[in-house]
Amino acid sequence: MKSKDQEEIRSILHKILKNSVTVGGGSPDGKSGGSPDEKRIERRQMRDPSLIWDLGLRLQLALNNSQVPEEKRKEEIRRISREMDSEILGRGNEWCISAYEWVVHFKDKDFYIFVAKLAGYREKRNKNRFTKRRVRYLRPIYTRIDEPTLSKSKREKLTEILQDDKTLLLTDPQYYDIIKKIRGNDAIYWSELMSLISELSYLVEDAMDDPNDENKRRKLREELGDLLITQIRYALQLCVIDNKNDYDYAYDIAKKVFQKPSKRKNYTFQQLFENLKILVKNFEEKNKHIKKTEYYELEQLNSKLDAISNEEIYHEFTNRKKAIGEIFG
Repeated sequence: MKSKDQEEIRSILHKILKNSVTVGGGSPDGKSGGSPDEKRIERRQMRDPSLIWDLGLRLQLALNNSQVPEEKRKEEIRRISREMDSEILGRGNEWCISAYEWVVHFKDKDFYIFVAKLAGYREKRNKNRFTKRRVRYLRPIYTRIDEPTLSKSKREKLTEILQDDKTLLLTDPQYYDIIKKIRGNDAIYWSELMSLISELSYLVEDAMDDPNDENKRRKLREELGDLLITQIRYALQLCVIDNKNDYDYAYDIAKKVFQKPSKRKNYTFQQLFENLKILVKNFEEKNKHIKKTEYYELEQLNSKLDAISNEEIYHEFTNRKKAIGEIFG
């Protein structure tokens, strides 16, 4: 990334730092306990959606200036977030990822502010309940680049409900319950799955950043568990198979692994696997949801999950990547 772009992105992040407050906290993994010597996570709450939009636009411009290919942009944004968000806002604050995603999906600022208001944004400070999590819930529904996950009539009904100030009093789970009720029996929400995939990719790449930090990879491996890592990898492999015969053969192998019960308590990524499992049951349905442009990210996550599953494989992976970088510059 060009130095001027880095400076301007950092400048906006410092503005976010100045205009945000810390919430929550806890141990390094967000759970109780933990070593007192380890740095605790302090998440930052930001109530000004305009400043976040400015960050997203600047990130988009930086990627354009560096001519980053479309299929590698999510990975590059995660790298920027791990570097700059962590340095300026602290670990666990991935504002660059959200800001870039919102600019891409909502296209223009007026429409984005409209969505932000549905997510609880109000100009009066004492009423403002705008949160990043709520925009994440709404992004697949109001996206302007994908097929929305709700029909027009359901979207209009949801809009009417969320415009009422009464929703400002709801907790985020209560808020999400409204969305689930409007959805009814709709089953697959691929754009939401991609958001979870992006979140998992961030954690995996963060664990892979430092070759000497074996402890970080071990912690993530233990949190996910060998079985869940394998199950997600099998599902990701099925996602990118185009040939029906190859798909049927691979699915017969994968479904035996899918049936094994996981004892892990990571609800977020267990849900990711459960939803992927629903998606890949049907070859035609799977192809309807997954774009070819998303294959790169799925394949990369599959390879990186394989790499963190074993230290020997990890070092082979990083050495191979380094060698390719030296060959091609």
